[in-house]
This record gives sequence, structure tokens and C-alpha cells, in this order.
Amino acid sequence: MFSRSLSSPKIRGCSIVAIVGVTCFNKDFFKKLVAGCHVLQELSIVSCDFHSLEIHSLTLSRFIISKFAPMDSFILEAPNLTELYLRSEDLLIAEVFRGVSKTNTLHLDYHDKPSELDCENMPWFHHLAHLQFVAYSELKLGFILCMLHHCPSLQNLILHFDKDADKRDWMLPSCPPRCLLSSLKVFE
Repeated sequence: MFSRSLSSPKIRGCSIVAIVGVTCFNKDFFKKLVAGCHVLQELSIVSCDFHSLEIHSLTLSRFIISKFAPMDSFILEAPNLTELYLRSEDLLIAEVFRGVSKTNTLHLDYHDKPSELDCENMPWFHHLAHLQFVAYSELKLGFILCMLHHCPSLQNLILHFDKDADKRDWMLPSCPPRCLLSSLKVFE
């Protein structure tokens, strides 16, 4: 399944890859591993420790990343990604969003407040139909509203908050996001 050379690792013929409990400080190894899998459709990275992570894939359609150690850099370029599941305690959210603007389903699960993202620099999610936020601490309304303003086709919005979440800044916006008025069908 793996090529013989560790300098250019390849997973031949695998469309689904799960990487669990791996520690790797050589950023080129993982980059080459993903690049060597030409039919990769689903990638799961769970409980791993990487200093940096770089993923470039034209075929990746589903990406799950959960319970990972903080990284110095994270690059995700997957133009055909339709499902993204992020569960993080420390996530460079701006880095992730740059490469996934065609995503149809986005699940964000935070145990800590996300890194700040300037609303002007947030990409548009024209294809995003399903958005789910799970927040265990202070996910600010401003971040959610910014996301919603950049999701004009959103149909399903699910918000889950811990009972101790800080809701002090939760006031109705003066200008509601367009998706709340036109395309939203389900709100939980």
C-alpha cells in the first residue's frame, strides 16, 4: 500500500484515509503523503500532533480534523471539498477558511474561543447549505453573524451552546444576514 521510499510516501488507490494518534514534525512528509494519494476523497486526522499541516488536494471532498495539538501553520487547499468537520481547542480559523469556500456542509466544534477573524477577510461561502456550531465557551455573536453574512445560500443552521456559555453580547443585529431572510429553512 505504501511506497518503499519514505522520502516520497504514497498511498496508492486509497479514497479514504484516517490518521489517528500520529506525531510528525516533518511537514513535508504529510504534504507528500496526501499528494501521493491521487484518489483521496475523505481524510480524517484525529488526536495528532503536527508542527504544521499542509493539504493540497483536488479530489478531497470530506475532511475531518479533531483533537489536535496547536500548530504553527495550517494550509488547506481543497477546492472540491463539500464537507468539513472541525473540532478544536486552538484553531487558526482564518487559515482553514481560505481553502474551503466551496464547502456545502460545515461543522465547527469549539472548546475555546476561535482565533479572531476579521469579517472583511472572511471568504464567501456561496455553496454552504448546512452550518452547525457547537460552542463550549465564549463563541461571540459577532463571529456567528459574520459567518452568516458570508453564507447567502444557507438552508440549515444549528447552534449548540454549553449552559455556561457567555451570552452577554447576544443582541439582535440591526441588519440581519440575508440567508436568515431568504434561504434558511431549519434553525435549531
